[in-house]
Amino acid sequence: MDILLQLYRYRCNSFLRLKIASFRYTSICEKIVLKQLDQAKISESIINKKTINKLEKLSLIGYDNDRGIAILKAAVNFSERLRNFEIPEEVQPLYNPLEENNLYLREDKVQDINNRTTFINFSKSGFTYGLQGNMLLRNLEAHWFLHCVTMSPYNVFITTTDRIKHTLQILDNMNINEIPYGLAIIKDSKTSWNQLIWPPKCKVTSHKIAKTITFAHNSQSKDLFYKKQRERKMWWRKLTQNPSRFLLTESRKLKNREIIDIEVLFPFGNIIVETIIYQYDVHKLFVKTTNSKYDIDDVHMIEHVASLDWGCLALLSDSYEDGKSNQVLLHPKISPYKVAFCIEKESNETDSDTEKLSRFIIYLNNILRTKGFETILVNTKEVIEMCLVPFVVTVAQTSLKNGIIHITNRSTTLAEAIHFTDLVKYIALRCSHSV
Repeated sequence: MDILLQLYRYRCNSFLRLKIASFRYTSICEKIVLKQLDQAKISESIINKKTINKLEKLSLIGYDNDRGIAILKAAVNFSERLRNFEIPEEVQPLYNPLEENNLYLREDKVQDINNRTTFINFSKSGFTYGLQGNMLLRNLEAHWFLHCVTMSPYNVFITTTDRIKHTLQILDNMNINEIPYGLAIIKDSKTSWNQLIWPPKCKVTSHKIAKTITFAHNSQSKDLFYKKQRERKMWWRKLTQNPSRFLLTESRKLKNREIIDIEVLFPFGNIIVETIIYQYDVHKLFVKTTNSKYDIDDVHMIEHVASLDWGCLALLSDSYEDGKSNQVLLHPKISPYKVAFCIEKESNETDSDTEKLSRFIIYLNNILRTKGFETILVNTKEVIEMCLVPFVVTVAQTSLKNGIIHITNRSTTLAEAIHFTDLVKYIALRCSHSV
């Protein structure tokens, strides 16, 4: 008995010593931190054009505006504080349980239906699209057109490859070719891409590309070339589940041009989704023009070519995580359908109640479709899973009384309660191409 009491006192004393030490170290650390923060004197950061150009090449933030400069100054000041700050030895790091583990939000089982043929697959002649794949390709093209043509800061005109010279002549005659301006082309290209990952007995004879050609003065063209690299990399990264997979390759300098690719890293091989070209000599394009507004020798060209087919394959491959569970999550902006609907069943529900809820769902569905959002009406949750619908709207009997509906985010399985009059705004903030 005496031995047990001694062991118990020993454990209690050890526990108290640890607690007191922890409290003492915490107090010391707080005093040290406060003292060092008060004594930190950091001079004002000086940012010149050379620094900005280098940072723009390495980052995704543009510094051609006041907000960008403010972000840069704040980042530099914060880094200076971290560099000059000494962390006491008593401070122990806090480990995040997610640092070395994958977070799986839910089990997402692949259905018996072959999802690969439902979306995209290889055939002997190239890419083959299923029902959902055609919608994915269409949404990706629409998203590209909105950002590269509609929302461009300068004029961009639609043309075809065989009519580029003719289009330039017309723009010159109409006097609407103020530099910078651009041309946009969407076509099927027979240029071979990503040959190393072609499946056996398969040859991709053509793939759909979306190309933009921008003309700029010599003094501005190099900066525009770097800006296009940042913009295009950022554009792809915003659509992916793993942004770090999309990287810029090393530039290749050829005769009168410089080329850089946007590449996506996968275990099975890398996929090039876009090529950006800086062209020094554009005389061949303007050979038939009689332009008098500027010297052709002073005009350079930046061209970026995105493969919509290879882009769809890369985004689908990125959305699938093979691990403890199978997750297939597409970005809502390019998913084939944005919203699906379901009815929350109640035990005392009659056929009349179900009919009223069905009419309410049709009303909500029509509201979203008139605003341009793709919706799908289905009877089972299995179809919703197969179509990768990002948002599911659930209605119940109480929805008919107070107008409250619940929207479940498929990627997080979290549901939010909103009034049905805010449904369009809610979906637009998460699925609109322009946001």
